[in-house]
Amino acid sequence: PDGFLLDCPAPKSAELVKRLSMYKLRAAIGIKDVSEQFSVLALWAKDPNSPGETAMTCSFRDPRHPSLGVRILAEQRFASDIAAATNGAAAAPQAYHAHRIAARRPLVHVDTDDRTIRSSSTRVSGDTSMT
Repeated sequence: PDGFLLDCPAPKSAELVKRLSMYKLRAAIGIKDVSEQFSVLALWAKDPNSPGETAMTCSFRDPRHPSLGVRILAEQRFASDIAAATNGAAAAPQAYHAHRIAARRPLVHVDTDDRTIRSSSTRVSGDTSMT
């Protein structure tokens, strides 16, 4: 595609478009929700491989964890062809979420809420007392 595709939860897409539009100022760019035109496919086998990029697809290793495999953003009309080319089988979203949860990869705003405390790797050195 010409430009960039952002992968975000569908319920948050309108909010994301609104927020990004606030920051574009006078730049000659367009920001629009194309979620109705694209599908998100996830391949999570032992060694998942995408069939490669085409004009209306974008694939990448899921950056959250190697076990989450490959994500493919594809134009709706090509989604079933891509699934067939990767020996993929249709799975319910619940199957992906079960796999993601088993890999201990939370999805923000689904598995977390405002009360969730982010963990951090903070090293404390010196004389520190926790009272």
